[in-house]
Amino acid sequence: LGAILSHPFDVLKTCMQGDVHGERYGSTTFTAFMRVRQERGFTGFYRGCGWRTVNITACVFIVNECFVHLVPPLFPDAAQRIAAAAAAAGASVTTVDEPPRLVMRTSLSSSRLATRRTTSSGCRHDHGSTDHKTSGTG
Repeated sequence: LGAILSHPFDVLKTCMQGDVHGERYGSTTFTAFMRVRQERGFTGFYRGCGWRTVNITACVFIVNECFVHLVPPLFPDAAQRIAAAAAAAGASVTTVDEPPRLVMRTSLSSSRLATRRTTSSGCRHDHGSTDHKTSGTG
């Protein structure tokens, strides 16, 4: 439930983080909200929600398993147990969570480059990449 309720805010955060200079989504949460609503409609705020919910559920499961089953036999002291569980859970969650996030960031960046080569005024944007300058050569 938490993943579903917080997903629109995560969409806004992700859009704003990907738009470092504020060229597409602006510099405030409100302008980002209006832009996402304009481009994708209200359903756009829940794009990717299923994957994010599964991802968060898996991460919580991993953290719980580390804390309950993996760490206690190795660390009998409560303080050591908490520290070890946190370290094990962090490493496990990063291992599970980072590859899909990398794929998502890469695909979002690629789609932005493909769809946003020019602004409404006709200005070309490079977005820090030179690999999209293949058109017009030859």
